[in-house]
Amino acid sequence: MTTQRAPSRHGWVVAAALVAVASLAGVGAASTAAASRRAHPPRRTAPCTASTTACALRVLAPAGGADGVYLRQVGGPVLASSNASRPFEPASSIKALIALYAITRVEAHALSLTTRVPMIDGSGGPDDCPPSARAGTEPLGVALGQMLEVSDNNRTRELMRYFGVSALNRFARAIGLRHTHFETSPRPPGFNVIGCDSYAQGTLPPTLDGNTLSLADAATVWTRLVTLPSPYAAVVAGLLAGRPMYERQGYDFSGIWPDVVALARSVAPARLTPRQVDAFLSHATVSVKGGSYFWSVCDSGPTCQRSWTSFAFALELPTCVGAALHHTTYVGGDFVAGSDTASLQTGAPAFRVIAPGVTRLVSDVVRGALDGWRSCAPASTPLLHVHAAKVTTTHDVGVTTTLATVTDRDPSDVAADLLATIGWGDGTAAGSATVDGGDGTFRVLGWHHYARAGTYRLSVSVRSEATGAVVSTTSTLVVP
Repeated sequence: MTTQRAPSRHGWVVAAALVAVASLAGVGAASTAAASRRAHPPRRTAPCTASTTACALRVLAPAGGADGVYLRQVGGPVLASSNASRPFEPASSIKALIALYAITRVEAHALSLTTRVPMIDGSGGPDDCPPSARAGTEPLGVALGQMLEVSDNNRTRELMRYFGVSALNRFARAIGLRHTHFETSPRPPGFNVIGCDSYAQGTLPPTLDGNTLSLADAATVWTRLVTLPSPYAAVVAGLLAGRPMYERQGYDFSGIWPDVVALARSVAPARLTPRQVDAFLSHATVSVKGGSYFWSVCDSGPTCQRSWTSFAFALELPTCVGAALHHTTYVGGDFVAGSDTASLQTGAPAFRVIAPGVTRLVSDVVRGALDGWRSCAPASTPLLHVHAAKVTTTHDVGVTTTLATVTDRDPSDVAADLLATIGWGDGTAAGSATVDGGDGTFRVLGWHHYARAGTYRLSVSVRSEATGAVVSTTSTLVVP
C-alpha cells in the first residue's frame, strides 16, 4: 500500500458529518425561538448513564485509533479525563497557545494590537500551505483574529516567524505545559509550518508536523485565556470562533455554538418556559479552536484516509446558588489520532470530535445548570443606557481605553450578553468593539490606529443579546 499525504486541513468546516445543527435562530430572537419551540418541540436527549468520560469516548472514534477527552471546571474539579497527558498531533488547535503568548505581550505593554507585523498574503485559509513571501504589514490584532476565527494558516506562519518558535517553546515550558512543543527545522523558516507537508512520504509518523499538545496542556492554555485580567480576556474572546463569532457575523466557523444551543433546548426541564431557556442561553458562551490533518493511505479516495483531529474550548454557563446567579467556566477538549476510514463503510465519519463528542462531554454540566436555573432566572427585561465619553489619546488607541460606558438594569448580565460596534470617524470601516465589566456597569473598548491628529466623533452602538434592543451614543476622541 502506498502512503501519500492528502492536502492538510486545520479549520473546522460546518459539515453534516460533524455538526448536528447547521443553522439555528439567534438567541436574541426570543419570541421567534419560543414560537418555534411550541410548534416543534425539541427532541429530548436521553442522558447517558455511564460516566461523562465513558459517554464521550463511546461516540468519539468510529474508525478507531487513539482518542482522549478532558473536562475541568475552572477553579474546581476534573469532571472527565482519558489520555489527558498523551501528546497528540494538534494541527490548528495549537494556535491558541500562539494567541496566549501574543496577548501576554500586549498585557505587558511590549506590543499593542495595532503593532504592525510583516504580513503574508492575506487571502489564506485553513487549507492553505502558506507561502514565505511577505506582502506588506498588518496590525497584530488583525492577524490574531484571522488565525483564531477562521484558522488562517498564512497568519499563523507570519506570527510564528514574528515571535520566533524558540520563544514560543520557552513560553510553553514557563507556564507548565509538559507535552506541548513546536517542532523546529534546520530549513527555512526554522520550524515546521502548520498547513504544509512537513515529512516526506513513508511510514506514518506519530505526528504529521512534529508539533505536539495534550488535553491537559490545552486546558491550561484555555484557563489562562479566560482568566486573563480585564479587559484582555474579553479581547481574546472577541477574536475566537464560537458564540462571539456567531453574534458578530451570523455564523460560527466551528459549529459548536449552534450545537450548545441545540443541546440546551433538548435537555431543558419541561418546567422551564421558552423565555427562561432563552435567558439561560443569553448568559452562556463558548469559545473554541480545533484542527485536523488527513493523510491518504491508498488510491481509493476519501474512504482510505487516516485522520488526526482535536478540539479545545472554554464554556461559560450561568448557574444558580439559591436565588443568586453565578457564572461557571469549564475548559476541555477531545482528540482522535490515526482514525482510519478504510475500516468503515463509504460515507461514515471517521471521528466525531465536535458533535456528538463535545455535546456528550458537556451535556451533564449543561443539564445540571438548567436543572436549577428557574430559581435565579432574570425576571426583568434588561434596560440599557449607553453614555458617551471624551478621550484624549495617541494615534494608537489601546485596548484598555474606555470609549463609552453602559449601565444595565439587569445586574446578572455579563459582557458576553452585549455586542458593541464602533464607527471610528476617520473614514475607515466600523468594527466590533470589546465589552468588559459586570454587575450592571460595562465599558466599551476598542483598538485602532489614526493616521493623523484631529478630533473624531465615534459612533458607538450596543445591542442586548437578550432582547435585541440597540442603544447608541457619540463619543469624542482627540488625537493631539
